[in-house]
This record gives sequence, structure tokens and C-alpha cells, in this order.
Amino acid sequence: MSSEPSRNTIEVTENGPFVVEGEILFLDPNEQPVRFEVSAALCRCGQSKEKPFCDGSHEFEGFCHAALTLEGKYGEPSAEAVAVSIEPLANGPLFVTGAFCLVSSDGKTICEGSKTVLCRCGLSENKPFCDGSHKEGGFVAPTM
Repeated sequence: MSSEPSRNTIEVTENGPFVVEGEILFLDPNEQPVRFEVSAALCRCGQSKEKPFCDGSHEFEGFCHAALTLEGKYGEPSAEAVAVSIEPLANGPLFVTGAFCLVSSDGKTICEGSKTVLCRCGLSENKPFCDGSHKEGGFVAPTM
């Protein structure tokens, strides 16, 4: 048995959801814990009826993103293995804090970080990161 702490990974799947694995804590706007998961698929096409979770809508809506080149802000990596907190912002992106490893669709580790904002409307020109396109695009989604 390894004494190394488990990694929290956020895989950006090709034409599909974020697959988050590890210690995950979902937050409401008041930062009260809502749900703890070991693994979750989170919508990034903006069409799921189960936001922030994926319901497979990307397959029918024609969402496309190869997810091989991921460039954006992701904070400094954390020295500690701590849970990833994910806060779905009302009508906006996923605000992610905690120790995480962002993985591209071909399995390459793109970055390790401690804070980022991920697009969940499907409109960002800088996927998987948010660029504010949800505002102009009229994206509507509750916090949880």
C-alpha cells in the first residue's frame, strides 16, 4: 500500500464532460458543503438538464472540443493533498480550489494547480477555462 497521497484529477474528455476523481467537495454559494463524491462527470457543454452534472446531452448537441491543448490560469500547485472544492457559480463557470491535476483527453498532465475557473456553458474560446462567454451567451444554470 502506497503512503503517497491520492491525486485529485480533472480530466477534460474529448467532446464530453469533465471527469473529476479524488476527494471532491461541492459547495453552494454560501460555501456550505453540499455533496461529497469519489468520482463525478460534470457538464461542460452547457446543455445538461442535471447541471452541474453531465447527463449525456453533449452527444446530441454536437459539442466539440478535442481537449488536447489546455492553456489558462490554474494557480500554484499545493504541497498538500487536500480535497478539491467545486463551486458551480449561478449562470456561470465552475470555480475550483484545492489540489488538482488537470489532464488532457490524451491522458497527459497539463498542469497541477490550486485554483481555476472552468467553463460549463460550452461557449468559451479558451476551453476548458472560462473566458466570460457565458455572460454574452445567456447561459442559465443554478448553483446546485
